[in-house]
Amino acid sequence: MMETIGVNKLRTLVGERAEPSLSIYIPAQRSPRQAESTCGRLIEYASGLLAKYDLKLCVGDYIDPIRSSMARLTALLAFDGLAIFKSKSFEGIYRTQQHGPELVSVTNHFYLKPLLEILPQSRQFYILRLAEGVAKLYIANADQPVFVKEIRSGETLDDGAGHPTIEVGERKRIWMPLIRATEQMLWLRLSDQPIPIVVVGPRKLLSLYRAINRHPLLGGLECDDDIVKESARTLHALAWPIARNIFDTEIDQFIGLYERMRPLGRTSTDVAKIASAAREGRVDQLLLARDAEIWGDAEYERGLGIASVPSLRRRETEVLDEIAQVVLKHNGNVRLTSLPRMPKSAPVAAIFRA
Repeated sequence: MMETIGVNKLRTLVGERAEPSLSIYIPAQRSPRQAESTCGRLIEYASGLLAKYDLKLCVGDYIDPIRSSMARLTALLAFDGLAIFKSKSFEGIYRTQQHGPELVSVTNHFYLKPLLEILPQSRQFYILRLAEGVAKLYIANADQPVFVKEIRSGETLDDGAGHPTIEVGERKRIWMPLIRATEQMLWLRLSDQPIPIVVVGPRKLLSLYRAINRHPLLGGLECDDDIVKESARTLHALAWPIARNIFDTEIDQFIGLYERMRPLGRTSTDVAKIASAAREGRVDQLLLARDAEIWGDAEYERGLGIASVPSLRRRETEVLDEIAQVVLKHNGNVRLTSLPRMPKSAPVAAIFRA
């Protein structure tokens, strides 16, 4: 079953494993034929990497379950990018951003850095369209919205497992029951993934929603009924500047705190120093440059993470991904931004715990 990744789920994936760990990232595809071709090409490439990584490994144990899911993967790639993880003891498929990377990694842990793009500080957000009697939810990035769910007055909302959670009002135009049902829907979705929400609707419905909202990353866009009825792409064009401001505020807050903590010696952009602090659980907040990569195994000598299986100790790893995993393991916060916004234009920056 494909899942949407959240902070808590991501933390269950971090860390080294006593077995080779395969990670495959596939961006959304334009057609079923292209999806099938891309999947086949990346699976073949993964087979070669696995064979080189461990000559004694039975590659089929990893690749055959993925190949058997080819039809399902092809269908899913019409809507989302995918992250596929496989080891001897674990397998999972997760949604990622549509325009994510295309890559294959085999090492002693799953490669998770691209998944940070769909956490709270990423560039994904929800658009909630409110109108009398109906609420529509879209998930969006800077480029486009994708429809998720619709609720109408008179419907019963369930928690995704078939268990009713709230009864929406019997009369079609009772607004508050609809607002409560919509808030419940979002709470079920976002309790582990509190990404920003931009609510679009008439003033009376926006006021009702704000009164019961439980989500800190909230933006509002007041529109008349004619605007609310416009296409999803039109609403996205109106909502994106509000969402972008929320994202920029998050990074501005990190940079402001970084500058305040710098005279106290609680910040660094030095990779080795941050790696050591991460291993000791001293990194409170980590900021990574979105497109930066540092490949190698030199960090193992500094104690960042030596594999528990001797034969895997000298395998190459992406250092920034591994630092991020260690920080998440110790309940730190991890954000991504563009390289020009990084302190000192460094690939990584950290704020240490007191």
